[in-house]
Amino acid sequence: MAEATMLSTSQTDSARSGRYCTEQKAASYLDVKVSTLRDWRFRGSGPPFSKLGRLVRYDFAALDQWMRERTNPKRGRDRN
Repeated sequence: MAEATMLSTSQTDSARSGRYCTEQKAASYLDVKVSTLRDWRFRGSGPPFSKLGRLVRYDFAALDQWMRERTNPKRGRDRN
């Protein structure tokens, strides 16, 4: 899996034309596959989401917060 990176401010602002997004846009925003996002959701390890009937939506602010909480302050090799 590719390491997710934070978007620049201009990219973030344009991506946030609406506060909530589909799982496809959330996956693109996090630079992961939709199937990865679904797997995280199923396991309860992914970013917070809302369900509207069968629709799944993600809040951009929650995606940013979720990423910040997972930022590794140590430099060096990632040890899964």
